[in-house]
Amino acid sequence: MIYALQSSLYAVLVLVVVLISLKKHQDLKSMNNVYYVTLIYLVISVLLVDMISVLFDGMTFPYAQILLNISSFLLYTLGVLIAFTWVLFVRHHIFKNKYLVKKHLWLLVIPVIINTLVSFISMFSNIFFIINENNMYERGTYYLINFMINYSLLIYSIYLIIRHHKLLIRKDILALLMFPLLPFLGSLIQILVFGTLLIWPMAALSLLIIFIFIQSRLVNIDPLTELFNKREISNFIMSFDKRYSQESLVGGIFFDIDNFKLINDTYGHAKGDDVLIAFASLLRNTLRRDDFVARIGGDEFAAFVNIKNPADLDDIINRLRKSFDDFNTLQIIDKKITISTGYAIYDRFVHKNFENFADTLDQRMYNQKTEQKNTKK
Repeated sequence: MIYALQSSLYAVLVLVVVLISLKKHQDLKSMNNVYYVTLIYLVISVLLVDMISVLFDGMTFPYAQILLNISSFLLYTLGVLIAFTWVLFVRHHIFKNKYLVKKHLWLLVIPVIINTLVSFISMFSNIFFIINENNMYERGTYYLINFMINYSLLIYSIYLIIRHHKLLIRKDILALLMFPLLPFLGSLIQILVFGTLLIWPMAALSLLIIFIFIQSRLVNIDPLTELFNKREISNFIMSFDKRYSQESLVGGIFFDIDNFKLINDTYGHAKGDDVLIAFASLLRNTLRRDDFVARIGGDEFAAFVNIKNPADLDDIINRLRKSFDDFNTLQIIDKKITISTGYAIYDRFVHKNFENFADTLDQRMYNQKTEQKNTKK
């Protein structure tokens, strides 16, 4: 029992440290981070409840049986809720689109509701668990149903990660797989060896791995569009020579949404945010996984792509134009949205350094914007 309490307590302390680290970055308001923080609070809660269950198990003081019943109900409920929240985190990390995250969400909510109801009923009947006359926890007749719901959600998250691996950064894939796999391993041991408590300490370890490899990067993520932000653009420019060899061909594209202030003034800032989010999703889905895509600020975006020959950049531009035509069919607002672009291939002899190259892209973008305004007059 002491070992179980110690491992759970250490896991809680680790997650508290992670929370404190995240709190230092008040700008981390993306849904990705919201789901992650929610997972931390849920895992801390289930660890604390798990410790309470261990302490109360077998005790006979007044109301001990009621407290053990409630803690068992919470354990069975929180477990599935954690798996459900994890699926939301994975879906958002992959698609980065609130509409795709919520698509067919009711199919995931139904088993969560059923599990919660059955867990509650189990306090009065032998379904998931039973507290015997000695006030000791015992597995109920159908406790495996709870494990099956948990496993189903976790397996679904693994399917999403593998199915959509091309939308993920390569080094994120293994980190994401750790969350379902480590607790899965812990649960198998827990089923086979009654009395061991490994599921939730393993879940805490998984969240720590995700923090190290994924969440710690969010300080360089724009919270609205979840593209890289201006800080990361600066890092990219400063480290360009380390990223690419002298033989590499790199194309750059700057984007500006025309008359964006008018969109905000006419339709409101919420609708303007919808335009920015949809445009960021267009860039993310049209460009390749390893291309660098960022929001410079306001309605301006940038992309840097590794290409094999100059014609590749023209192909990318044509592909983006086709995607933007499709973008307008979404009719986020009742008027056609247009963009200005500036693009070129980096030439070390012409541009001298990458900062000058970025200035060239910026100037070309504004030249096109000016030309489009003059054409409309």
